[in-house]
Amino acid sequence: MNTPPDPLVRVAGVPRSALAVLRTPKSFAAAEHLLDAQEQIAEEGRSLADALHPVIGALPDPRLKPRVVGLRRAVHRGRAPRPAEWDSAVRSALPGPLADRIRRWLDGRDLYEAQREELAAVLAAETREVHSALRDTVASARFRQGLLHASRELDDVLERWLAAPGSGPPAGKALVSLARYLARAAVKTSPQGAFTATGRGRWTDQGPWLRMGDLEQRTTHTELNLARLRRIAHAVLRAEPGLRDGLRLRPNPALDTASDALRVLTPGPPSHVICLPAPARLPQLRDAIGQVDGMTAGSAGPAVRRFVAAGILLEDVPLDDLDSCPLGAFTEWLTRHTRAVPAGTLDALTGLRTALLRHPHAADHTERRALDGAVRARLHTVERSLGLPPPREAFERRPFHEDAVLTGPAAELARGPWAPLLSDLAAAGRALAVLDRDLPARYMAAAWFAERYGSGARVPLLTFLHGLQDERSATVEHVRSLLRPGSGADDGLLRERPSPVLHALADRRAEVLETLLRGELPADLTSPRPPLSLAYYVQPLPGPGGRPRAVLNSVTVGHGHWRGRLDRIQALAHGRAVPPGPGHGRADGPLPVDLGGLYASNTNLRRPTLPHAFDHPFVRSTRPAPERIPLGAVTVHLDRATGLPALHAPRLGADLVPVHLGLMSPLLLPPPLAVVLRLFGDPHTLFRTGHPLLPGPFTDDVPDRGFRQLSRIEVGRVVLRRTTWLGRAAALPRRAPGERDHEHLLRLLAWRRDLGLPYRCFVRTRRPGGPTSDAFADKGYKPAYVDFASPLLVTAFARSLGGPDTVVHIEEALPDPGVPGTDPYTSEFVVELPGDPHEPRA
Repeated sequence: MNTPPDPLVRVAGVPRSALAVLRTPKSFAAAEHLLDAQEQIAEEGRSLADALHPVIGALPDPRLKPRVVGLRRAVHRGRAPRPAEWDSAVRSALPGPLADRIRRWLDGRDLYEAQREELAAVLAAETREVHSALRDTVASARFRQGLLHASRELDDVLERWLAAPGSGPPAGKALVSLARYLARAAVKTSPQGAFTATGRGRWTDQGPWLRMGDLEQRTTHTELNLARLRRIAHAVLRAEPGLRDGLRLRPNPALDTASDALRVLTPGPPSHVICLPAPARLPQLRDAIGQVDGMTAGSAGPAVRRFVAAGILLEDVPLDDLDSCPLGAFTEWLTRHTRAVPAGTLDALTGLRTALLRHPHAADHTERRALDGAVRARLHTVERSLGLPPPREAFERRPFHEDAVLTGPAAELARGPWAPLLSDLAAAGRALAVLDRDLPARYMAAAWFAERYGSGARVPLLTFLHGLQDERSATVEHVRSLLRPGSGADDGLLRERPSPVLHALADRRAEVLETLLRGELPADLTSPRPPLSLAYYVQPLPGPGGRPRAVLNSVTVGHGHWRGRLDRIQALAHGRAVPPGPGHGRADGPLPVDLGGLYASNTNLRRPTLPHAFDHPFVRSTRPAPERIPLGAVTVHLDRATGLPALHAPRLGADLVPVHLGLMSPLLLPPPLAVVLRLFGDPHTLFRTGHPLLPGPFTDDVPDRGFRQLSRIEVGRVVLRRTTWLGRAAALPRRAPGERDHEHLLRLLAWRRDLGLPYRCFVRTRRPGGPTSDAFADKGYKPAYVDFASPLLVTAFARSLGGPDTVVHIEEALPDPGVPGTDPYTSEFVVELPGDPHEPRA
């Protein structure tokens, strides 16, 4: 097997040492000491109650019996006895050694109560110290750079706090939010503005198993939110019909004219496959469509409008997927049509582009805030001139995106020590491929295909999608139900389907799952159709013999999934041209094909990493024609080796495997494309931490009372699951009305101790769902870092709980960002390996 590509490294925005400013170690130690004392007092009280039991019956004065019974109850419950229960008469009536023990117990209890009150003062003083230290830490330029993107409003609050020396901290909610963002910037490696930087690692033939490089030198690239640019472009075209008449026309590449009907994938929304009766002169229609290709709407004449309305012809809006600067390309296109552009719009767009180019070069945060304000103001000017309302969708609200990259080598990894870990990762990937949540839908689709068309048929893809969309039969309804969000993950549902194939699949998946839960890797295992390439997101840990272990955070599609995005950002951040994609060629075996398209999401901007891409209504690409595969020219058949549905490109003579290489969730793809990906492609997300059971929906295992603990799963050198606790918010000690800070802290730490939680952990909360709840699809299901020695992070945790039925999922912090190490930053490595059964070698 070939050497894997060099890994990528995702590095948190600020050093892990920043977390220390959020902690109140003296208060935490004092509280833990008090809990120890509380346990000792309770244990001794129970022992004293046992010792008092035989004494009561032997009291010389029967009138003392009720008072000693009260004393016994008091010490058993840990409360101070009433005066009559511990007066001189009672003390004299008790055996001397027992009375001395009770005196010492009462002294210890009095000391405990005094120390509880001292804790209140220590916590208050230390909290003030935290506020002061937090102010200095969040003033750092890099943190504020990220905060400006995450929350302009919160950065405004911070600006006022920093501008008033000696002033107190902002209101509680803002202060807690600052602490939460600081923790996110120190422990999370998922991109959030400039909180995270991405860089390149490299394999070496010698040296230690891991050597981190320069993680401080970073640069950024800034560009307009594509969703806002799309709104502007369509508003301009609506405002000026002359511009629309100048758009080039092209035939819809997802058009099937090979049968007695026209089937076409409409651009939507909503996007779906429609079927039109074929005209009697179908060949002439095909010729006419070809002749219009490349003409403008104005020159083609009004007759083409109905073909545009039907989706047979597409207007080529000048927003190319591969443009290095979409805003610049659109502005330049408008410049060529100056007479048709609304007054002032072109100047405002040009100014907006200039402001965006200046933003990464700000000298300090004051200038960065000014440039940020300029970008926002110019963008609002453009939108107001076009009569656009404020954006409603969450993905449209951010005006622009800024991505950070490391300028030098981020890490060196020695091949030899990593080889056993890579082998275990590949084996884990093969096991997870059997648990792929889309496999049941693929098998059921194969059954429907054989039933509907015959096992040896070859059917146009659009015919297949149209039948899957509109046909009414029991089998096709089973396919549709398995494709609904959340379905296919619960193998218990598979056994309820009237399909022996699904029953066998459920049994096989149960065997694999049972093997993984035992901490073993299944031997000699292959998936029915293994993914061609997988990317493993890991956090390495030192292992025995100088060889690494790793915690597996997620497994996604490979094929340069992240590399293409990093290549583009690095090139633009350094003022270079984006590298071209690989040239087309003939590959052995199935051909991976990029679904392509940006879908107005900046997370999908990337350079091509595959030789071929599909052509469909949601793509505008300058790829050469040989590299584009029209969806309308693709067929479906049953693969003889696997029995599963497969795509075929007759022009290339090859089977195709669609892949989605953007970072956007595939659930946001146009529905027909999402179906193509799920039934025929490499899985976009095969595994993700935070889904503690494989593969069942975890809400089935959340108790109504208390918490359930799931042990760590480690297979070979790979941690598949961190130690996990599952429960509901009702089981947590909520703050009672009037309860003081130190009192709630003690109750919370006592709960943590009883449950066996570590001092530091990650918490997810989500609303309770039904049997089809899907943690993979829940974008709000993101981990929040909690340190029980940090009052601010504990408060953030408490505020996230919601109603009593909220599902609470707690994971150990592994690796623990609060433990000093050789790497000052939280880092995550992206390692790509082929999805075939051969052993990987670094």
